[in-house]
Amino acid sequence: MDISKLIQDVLGTDDVPRIVIVVNAVMVILVAIVKFLALQEHLRKWILGKWSKSKHLVTISSFVDPVLHSIKQDADRKLKFKELTGINLNPDRIDALTALRNKSNGSFDWPHIKTAMPFIRFNGQEYEVSISRKARIQDIAVRTLFLVPALLFFMLFGLMIVSLIVETDAKLFPQFLGVFFSLVGTFMTLFFIQYIRSPYLCARIIEKNLI
Repeated sequence: MDISKLIQDVLGTDDVPRIVIVVNAVMVILVAIVKFLALQEHLRKWILGKWSKSKHLVTISSFVDPVLHSIKQDADRKLKFKELTGINLNPDRIDALTALRNKSNGSFDWPHIKTAMPFIRFNGQEYEVSISRKARIQDIAVRTLFLVPALLFFMLFGLMIVSLIVETDAKLFPQFLGVFFSLVGTFMTLFFIQYIRSPYLCARIIEKNLI
């Protein structure tokens, strides 16, 4: 269908240039697009306004109702405490854990407490570090278990160094590769030991500085 021919028939004249019809059609389309986007923006603001109003009404009702107000306060406090420390804790116990942290005298802080949480127990109205005999034995077992491969990697590293010095006719690339992997194996094993033991070690730091 020829749009320009249709418009000329509607206007009842053949004197309207084709370029004028095309330009006007493009302008109409652009205006329609702008109006559509403006309508979308107004619709978005209207929806946000309704949402904000409903949220505001909920907030007001929470202040009117003491139960809802208390729940909102607890939820806000729990969320804020988690954002600041990374610890998800019952709002009623935040003060007790803060009291534990205040006993640190700079020796430990929230990252230590967060890592040591498996060994921190709530007793009465306060928190305390509780490392059982079983946990201490397990730590010794883990340390021994992973120190053996770390020692073997380190011995392999020493042997590869000696081989690199003594065997002058051997190819250097495989020897350097052996040195690299044995060294990486040593450090990765030691790092893994510290990672596995980190809750226990942090609990020991806290326990030591609370005495």
